[in-house]
Amino acid sequence: MSSIIGDAASSIDGSFDWFIFRNVGPSSQSDSIRPLAVVPQVAKSAGPAAYQECIEGIAKTNERVVASLAIQNLPKCHPEVFEGDATLFHPWKKSFNAMIHDANLNPNQEMAYLRNYTKGKVRELVDNYRKRQQSDPVITLRDLWTEMGS
Repeated sequence: MSSIIGDAASSIDGSFDWFIFRNVGPSSQSDSIRPLAVVPQVAKSAGPAAYQECIEGIAKTNERVVASLAIQNLPKCHPEVFEGDATLFHPWKKSFNAMIHDANLNPNQEMAYLRNYTKGKVRELVDNYRKRQQSDPVITLRDLWTEMGS
């Protein structure tokens, strides 16, 4: 059986308090704690406009959390390993970019992923670009993509 517990926190300016309720499952493992609801308790001095702003902020945050959770629950798509077939490059590139889209990778990390999803002469090309010591890795990555697509 699960129970509900709550934590309280104040906003930075002290105009309202938040009570965060959690649903705690039967085990004491941390993964059994899930956010259930966030309820603002607006101080009397804040007024109805601040309360409405708070509710709208919660609604927007809730929409972003729900969208993020929906994406996380999808199975992770991985592109096939690209071997250099020019007819498959553009579909492979779209699949690769879809995989890394939300990861906020720097150019060196993206090149490491490129190495993992290529083989043969294409991997050799990626390795050659990874070995280059240029001052701007963004340009190096752009040049690599250009050469891979040609």
